[in-house]
Order: sequence, then C-alpha cells, then structure tokens
Amino acid sequence: LDRLRRQRAANLFPGVWAAGRARHGVRAHLAIVEAVALADAGEVRDPAAYAAGIMRKPPSQCRPEVTLARLAARRGAQAASRV
Repeated sequence: LDRLRRQRAANLFPGVWAAGRARHGVRAHLAIVEAVALADAGEVRDPAAYAAGIMRKPPSQCRPEVTLARLAARRGAQAASRV
C-alpha cells in the first residue's frame, strides 16, 4: 500500500498523509486505494488530491470501503454481462 501511495499519489503532502493516518488508521490506506481505483476508472484526475479530501473528513464521513464496495460490485456486474 505504501508503494501504491508513493507511485500513484506521489504529490500527497507528507503532513497530510501523516495526519490522515493518525486520524483514520487503516482507512487512510483505503482512501489511497479508492482514489487510485477511481482514477483508473476515469472518475478522478488527481488521486492525491482526492485522497487528501477524503482524509480531511471527520472519521464518521471517511468511508472509502463504501466506494470500494460499489466499484467492486460494478466490476462484477460488468464481468457478468460479458459472459
């Protein structure tokens, strides 16, 4: 996950990352995965900026697992429609 962050969200300020990790724990890592997945889907231009926005939210609103579940369901539906 750290390699993904360094490669795909390299312009994420170290202070933002440290604060996000301290505030959200593992959800900060999931925020990076969410941002990269959305960028790969063409829905986000700058994964670092998107992840920073997620990590600025209060813990009750930082829920990258919800978006990741939605993306996984969409990918599953697309795969099923090709069969």
